[in-house]
Amino acid sequence: MLGSTPKHPLFITGHPRSGTTLMRLLFNNHPSLAIPDETGMFHWFYKRPWYKKFTRSRIPIPSPKSHAFGQAVVARYNALPLTTRNNPKASMDYLYGQVAQEQGKPFWGDKTPLHTQFTDQIFALYPQAYVVYMVRDPRAVAGSAKRNLDHKRKGTDFWISADLQVTIARWKAEYERIRHYHAQYPLSTEILKYEDLVANPRAVLGHICRRMGLEFSNDMLEYYKERQQDVNNLTTWHLETAKPVNQDNLEKWRTELDSAEIAEIEQSLENPMRESGYLPLAPMDAYIKP
Repeated sequence: MLGSTPKHPLFITGHPRSGTTLMRLLFNNHPSLAIPDETGMFHWFYKRPWYKKFTRSRIPIPSPKSHAFGQAVVARYNALPLTTRNNPKASMDYLYGQVAQEQGKPFWGDKTPLHTQFTDQIFALYPQAYVVYMVRDPRAVAGSAKRNLDHKRKGTDFWISADLQVTIARWKAEYERIRHYHAQYPLSTEILKYEDLVANPRAVLGHICRRMGLEFSNDMLEYYKERQQDVNNLTTWHLETAKPVNQDNLEKWRTELDSAEIAEIEQSLENPMRESGYLPLAPMDAYIKP
């Protein structure tokens, strides 16, 4: 390792369909990091009404959380004292720690889209954490939502909307949160464009590992081999994660969206898209008033 104690845990967040799953798989294949499937633990603790916190503190089995942590781990957790189960840090230390222990790894991480809003809580609980915010071209995000309308699962795939303005508003709100928290915690956060990751995964992963104090491992790029054994259980939008990182899908939105939809996105999000490089910078004279 580059440092005596790397920055940890690693939190991967951002808007859905921005590459958070790919990042989880890459870092979960690092010999020192265990990152389970999406858990939403910060939503669990910080979004639940007060009375539910003390009356429903046991994690349901089965549920996405018991799938991510494992039913045996959740069953043991549910048997812990109420004071432990109502303590966010104690609960997360236990649950994620069990996953890391089962994999024989010293550190753990979390991948949950939209955990950006809990950045303050993340650093309050884990001052040495590292947060990667994933950003993706909003045209690609909208194209994915449109492509998967027929595969939407009731109650879970809220990010899939037939209303383009809803998708635009959600992307903008998440982007603004990301910019806000990155400015607040510049040394412990990273804004990572999905397109940069796909274009040069080795360089990007090496950069993040160095910032965290971890050594880069070639194992990270072999993440897809295990996924190939379980391809029949993958959701439609996760099928690509059973393949090596590739750039084939970066421009899919050009055929998935019509010209009016593309124009609507670019007009509604012109400033953040120029700022993030998804649109060319406007000429300087465009900002000079007569």
